Amino acid sequence: MIEITPVGLAARKEVKKFVFFPFQLYKDCPQWVPPLFQDALNGFDPDKHPFFKHGELQLFLAEKDGKIAGRIAVMDNRHYNDYLNESTAFFGFYDVIDDSEVSAALFKAAFDWARERGLNKIIGPRGLVSTENTGVLVKGFEHRAAMGLSYNYPYYDRLVKEAGFTKASDLYSGYAPADQIMPERLIRIAEKIKDRRGFEVIHFQNMDDADFWIPQVLNVLKRAFEIHPGYCPPTDEELRIAADNLLAIADPRLIKLIQKDNEVIGFIFAYHDVTAGLQRAKGRIWPIGWLHLLLERKRTKWVNINGVGVLPEYQGMGVNAILYTEAKKSVDQFDFEHVDVVQVGEDNFQSRSDMETMGIQWYKSHRAYEREL
Repeated sequence: MIEITPVGLAARKEVKKFVFFPFQLYKDCPQWVPPLFQDALNGFDPDKHPFFKHGELQLFLAEKDGKIAGRIAVMDNRHYNDYLNESTAFFGFYDVIDDSEVSAALFKAAFDWARERGLNKIIGPRGLVSTENTGVLVKGFEHRAAMGLSYNYPYYDRLVKEAGFTKASDLYSGYAPADQIMPERLIRIAEKIKDRRGFEVIHFQNMDDADFWIPQVLNVLKRAFEIHPGYCPPTDEELRIAADNLLAIADPRLIKLIQKDNEVIGFIFAYHDVTAGLQRAKGRIWPIGWLHLLLERKRTKWVNINGVGVLPEYQGMGVNAILYTEAKKSVDQFDFEHVDVVQVGEDNFQSRSDMETMGIQWYKSHRAYEREL
């Protein structure tokens, strides 16, 4: 027997069950990386997350034969719908056992909730902020999840399609050995572009220096993708969350900004991949989870590149090439052996071409889906 239960956000005990379910589902999966449990829990606290200032969310838990068998969240993001003049719902935090009936029951609950609010389309999966947990993994199941990205079993794609969804878009993640990335020819070209156009590279040695530039970086982040169809800029508070999440794991030496006429026009973030430490911490900072993360930061051989943005009026002018070459110089300061480029949209042809020229091989794909209601 399958039972679907709506979870009220005020029922913290039930919300904890919702957050904890993936820890059970993936407990024997070596590729899954647990989130920090308290951070995940705080994401569903209306007093702590800015989504709830302009959106509504409902959580659902599925039980089969008395055991939790799945979960899903459905969202009404009024900021998104007002900006694009749409009536679209989003689903996310979708995890389920390999059971078509359980999955179908979860999606039915989500569809009914969305229809009751007059929403006529649903997209997902995604997090409360558009930059979080985008897509179902459809390629690269043998690899450990990168920082901040979701991992799921191969059957998820089938279950989502059974619910009537079709592909909306794919996001690619790429790999290259650290000592092979970036041909010398590209480095020379980037240097010429920088000198010819008067672009200045900003370097950091400590986070106090980086904090001064954060407002300008957030402006770039907000505007960088506005030329893409369906893009809705995050609110300032959501941008701050995205920035804080990156800065919490950032090494300032791996942050590069490009400036033109005293204005930041582009940025790139790279950071140590501490996912192995997160696995050992098992989602808990205390009592010794923090130590696992600290030690992993010192010994990891992996670096993630996640966060590249250029103001629209400077796109196609070689800024990306400069950012990538500067990132290469940063990576060379450390003893990294592996580079993981995180989630480049399949329709972002310029970035994909740049990455492929650098030697990146696309080895993971996450898929977003859509369905009319």
